[in-house]
Amino acid sequence: MSSIKYRPEIDGLRAIAVISVIIYHLNENWLSGGFLGVDIFFVISGFLITGIIITEIQQNSFSFKQFYTRRIKRIYPAFITVMALVSFIASAIFIYNDFNQLRKTIELATAFLSNFYLGLTQGYFDLSANENPVLHIWSLAVEEQYYLIFPLILILAYKKFREIKVLFIITLILFFILLTTSFIPANFYKEVLHQPNIYYLSNLRFPELLIGSLLAIYHNFSNKAKLSKQVSNILAILSTLLLFSCLFLMNNDIAFIPGVTLILPCIFTALIIHTTYQNNVIKLCLSNKVIVFIGKISYSLYLYHWIFIALAYYITGEKQINNQSITIVTVLTIIFSVLSYYLIEQPIRKSKLNFKQSFLYIYFIP
Repeated sequence: MSSIKYRPEIDGLRAIAVISVIIYHLNENWLSGGFLGVDIFFVISGFLITGIIITEIQQNSFSFKQFYTRRIKRIYPAFITVMALVSFIASAIFIYNDFNQLRKTIELATAFLSNFYLGLTQGYFDLSANENPVLHIWSLAVEEQYYLIFPLILILAYKKFREIKVLFIITLILFFILLTTSFIPANFYKEVLHQPNIYYLSNLRFPELLIGSLLAIYHNFSNKAKLSKQVSNILAILSTLLLFSCLFLMNNDIAFIPGVTLILPCIFTALIIHTTYQNNVIKLCLSNKVIVFIGKISYSLYLYHWIFIALAYYITGEKQINNQSITIVTVLTIIFSVLSYYLIEQPIRKSKLNFKQSFLYIYFIP
């Protein structure tokens, strides 16, 4: 396993992302651009995964088995637990047609293909979507699809060219090619691809992950391009202010969401990651122990918060959940997320299971 230096400020950035998403889902009027938290996650994910892969291929230690073993142990235990919990609760309270739609989503979610099914059935911002407790799993599907495709591209390119700068150029070309798909008319997706709800489509989301990947590759051959302390501070503060401006000012009615519009907050996220390699005021803030802890449990927070919100919508039938429901949802989310982190995520992640055991016991049997 590669030794990548742990950066607490990235967990701090994860905390900002998950808090933004939760606030938005509780009441979108509180933070109109809170949905951008998912895009922040994508950049972080692309950056960290690519950093690991690049380090390992240079050390001739990269193994697809080890890579996917880590992914299975990291992603699947908490995920399958949430799917089991949702299935159990929904089977008791959902009417047949609603449960049947949920069942189909869960079946495809286990293979991380639910984003395509959701693209056929309902929009992310539709009111009916509020009652689907596994709607948020689309983002995991996008990530896992990226983890299947992009490492293969990197490995094949490195074997041929043996030059990290070439990998950067290839990744940049791929980024621009996928970015141009933002301008494909919506009718094409609807009539030809039968995907009326483009919010979930991988080709429109991969550029966000690729921004993180480009930063990781750039760091590798540029020796992190060290900035002066003053420039680092100014750039970090400016990037953070601009990212927060996006969270407060952007909304889901803006054109090219998903697509080219979302590249802006993703670039600000990448600049924060880049500048906080060095000590500055933003790194200090993001490295706060409380914020870092929220970042550490952010995966479970993301998984659990939406299922409780969606169930609250389904049970109450309200267009907007009230303060009492919000309190209950928040408390349940915190309790389940902390328990998930300590009892499921950490023990399994640190286990010595090999690829065969991980695939069989953590993925296939569940």
